[in-house]
Amino acid sequence: SVGEGTRWVEAQRGGEAFIQAAQAEKALSEAERAALIRSRKELTTACQGKEAASGASKAYVAGADASAAAREFAAYLAGAESFYGGAFDAALAAFRSLAKAQNAWLRESARYMIARTLLNKASVGAFAELDGVPEPKVSDRPSLNAAESEFQS
Repeated sequence: SVGEGTRWVEAQRGGEAFIQAAQAEKALSEAERAALIRSRKELTTACQGKEAASGASKAYVAGADASAAAREFAAYLAGAESFYGGAFDAALAAFRSLAKAQNAWLRESARYMIARTLLNKASVGAFAELDGVPEPKVSDRPSLNAAESEFQS
C-alpha cells in the first residue's frame, strides 16, 4: 500500500478523521469548515504523491477574523503539513500549541502526533544503510526517548 512503513501510512485515515472532526465542530462557520476540509484533502493528495510541504504552504491559514476553532484546526493542518514534509521541529511546535485546544479531537490527535513526530525525528538517518543489522542506527536518542514517553502517556 502507499506509504507502508513510512510517515505517510496514516495520511488517508488521518484526513478522514480530521474531516469528521471539522464537520462536527459547531464553532466553525460553513466557509471555514469548507476551506479546512479542502485544505486537508489537498494534503492527503500531496501525501499520496509524496509531495507534502514542498514549495509554498498549501495548508489553510486562518485570517485575523477567523474563529478560535478555525485557528486551532489551521494549526493542526500546519503541523500535519510540516510532519509529512519532514519539518519535524515545526510540526512539534504546531502540535504542542494545541495542548489546550477547545476541540477534544484536536487535543487528542495533536498529542498522538507529537509522539509520531518525535519517533520520525529520531529515525532520521537510522535506516540509511540496509546492512543487515537488526537495530536501526538512532543518533537522536533524546527524541526517541521522548517519543516512547509520549506514546506511553
